[in-house]
Amino acid sequence: MATGTGGGGAPPMQSLFLVIVGKNEPLYEAEFLKRGAVPSSDAVTRQNYFVLHSALDLVENVAWTTNQMFLKVVDKVNHQQVSCYLTAGNIKFMLLHGGKNEDSIKNFFQEVYELYVKVRCLLCFAIFWVVYYGPISFLPIYLFSSFLLLYAGGYESILPI
Repeated sequence: MATGTGGGGAPPMQSLFLVIVGKNEPLYEAEFLKRGAVPSSDAVTRQNYFVLHSALDLVENVAWTTNQMFLKVVDKVNHQQVSCYLTAGNIKFMLLHGGKNEDSIKNFFQEVYELYVKVRCLLCFAIFWVVYYGPISFLPIYLFSSFLLLYAGGYESILPI
């Protein structure tokens, strides 16, 4: 684990890398760019994902020492930091970033976790609906609920009564 920013100063990160990891497999990977930022090269992107995946062992070690869901910074590599949020189901949300504002990172993780739970509930609802009512009648409900989830922040009003 290399720490420090070096004497010359590291360039600021132009992107954030988010990985959601299940038991051993990545469930979701994303790169978020700052406005006006140029996408990083393929080699830099692969290196950033490698840093995230190499921090998985550290996440497992830290998980045994605390009962908190937000594990804060678990690894530092050069000017980058890896923060982690661990769910009760052992799903790991890992973020590679260059900042030091833990409150905003914690809030980001909590919002991602809420969306993750909503998507999982939507999938359970979709399976229930298809089994009970058939796949054709589910399509309009699915499209409407996707719209609500993305643009209105919820889909509670369409659940069966």
